[in-house]
Amino acid sequence: MKKNREENKLSAFFAFTRNQIYSQIKRNRWLLPIVLGLLNGLRNATILQGDPELHIMKSANVWDVIFSSLGHTHFVHLVILTTFLYLIGDLLPEKSYGQLMLFRLQSRRKWWLSKMLTLLTLTAIYVVLFIAPMALVGGLAHGWSLDYSEQSFFNRFISGLPANLFFTGEAYITPLDLFAQTLLLIFLALFTCGLFATVITLFTSRSLFGLTGGFTFVFVSLIGNSLSGPPTWVKFLPSYHVANLGILPVRTIPVPISVLYWIIWICLLVSLGFFRSVKQNIFSVAKE
Repeated sequence: MKKNREENKLSAFFAFTRNQIYSQIKRNRWLLPIVLGLLNGLRNATILQGDPELHIMKSANVWDVIFSSLGHTHFVHLVILTTFLYLIGDLLPEKSYGQLMLFRLQSRRKWWLSKMLTLLTLTAIYVVLFIAPMALVGGLAHGWSLDYSEQSFFNRFISGLPANLFFTGEAYITPLDLFAQTLLLIFLALFTCGLFATVITLFTSRSLFGLTGGFTFVFVSLIGNSLSGPPTWVKFLPSYHVANLGILPVRTIPVPISVLYWIIWICLLVSLGFFRSVKQNIFSVAKE
């Protein structure tokens, strides 16, 4: 009997999580990252074709199209992060179905864990929906390759690559490894920003406050990163850890340090969420 109860609780947990994910991605607004990925891919591919005013004379490939977006911190902040916050902005307060499901879960901690799993899954879906169309356009327009292009070697600033990539004559990192590092940092940043907004909503019971807090998190970080100098303390701001490159053309902080930075943020926010979820009256009417 006890085993059956545990199986029912586990089944309810996964059913609730699946419903949360489906209720989000079935909305038409989740077409937005696909459209943005396509438009941005077309824009980058067009620029890299060889505008005479930019004096681009070398051939490019799919990596140039990808890194010319993911390699620029302003694009990552103002487009990728803000769009994701808009998409997941109403994950909380809990809807009526979620309130009913809590009876079956019989645990506020499991409820919060389900929310985190939902957010993690939505982050992964968002990254795929945004990157895949951009990579497809880049590959079709400039060709596929496992190596850097001539364009990358002669004009790294347009391609969004580190200025010291070919400092010794050979690239110190392969395109695939650089892409993996960049994608990991952006994924962690997306998940953290989503967590930040969700925790604020959990404390205030207002999704508008959560969205405002998330956007503030992004913009304050970006503005601080743009200060003249920049001061040494800005390295503690998220913007220095979001993309592979920040305001400077070379990476000044090791990638493992940035990963640890995001893990600390995530642990702190998840802990705050667990603390609040135990005390919050989830069954109260959402104040909107």
